[in-house]
Amino acid sequence: MGNRLTLDGKKRPSLVKKEERQIVDPRWRIEHSQIITKEDQVRFKDWNYASMQPSHAIGDLHFAPSRLGWKE
Repeated sequence: MGNRLTLDGKKRPSLVKKEERQIVDPRWRIEHSQIITKEDQVRFKDWNYASMQPSHAIGDLHFAPSRLGWKE
C-alpha cells in the first residue's frame, strides 16, 4: 500500500513546469519495496525509479514465501 501511495504521489511533481522546479530533473527512488503488485512493477520501470540493494532481495528469499504465501 505504501509503495502504491508513493507511486501515485509522483504524479504531482510532474505537473509542475520544469522551469518552475527547484530541482529540474529529480531522481526518484523508493527503498525496501520487496512486496509489490505486478501493476506497480510496471510503474517502477516506466517512471525510472532507481534503487536496488541485492542483499535485501537475497535475505528475504528463504523466509518471505512461508510468511506471506505465494502469489503469481
